[in-house]
Amino acid sequence: MKSLLTLFIIAFSSLPLAAQLSTLNIHSISVNHNQEQKAVQSTIEKELALDRPVDITIFEDGKMQIIGTFEYARSGNRIKLVTFLRLIHQGNMIKSKKKKYVQFIKESVPRELSGVFADNYFIDKASLNAVDLRFKFNFNY
Repeated sequence: MKSLLTLFIIAFSSLPLAAQLSTLNIHSISVNHNQEQKAVQSTIEKELALDRPVDITIFEDGKMQIIGTFEYARSGNRIKLVTFLRLIHQGNMIKSKKKKYVQFIKESVPRELSGVFADNYFIDKASLNAVDLRFKFNFNY
């Protein structure tokens, strides 16, 4: 009887955690380095858990790497997606500002948050060495 009760408690205590997984789909990725288009993946899809940041490598080649930290939170009747990207170029890290995307949760609104991320990173201001990053995302919660 105790083992059956323990199994019942374990099974139903893990349900809320499974229900809070959401899907982030990043597509239409464009990386320009000094006006030169770089080859990138077509689509990146990851699962996000509530209030747990996830690191996603958006672009990587021999000289530079772009890593994004994505996290979503739910408070009251709002859902908030927070993005924070970092460019690592030859050992130097350039950070972007945190960007927040907020949507009110209503029955008439589909459970999807979509948007466009665009940022420009100056690597060397004297030589105007820069990286331009753009992508679109769909977040299904």
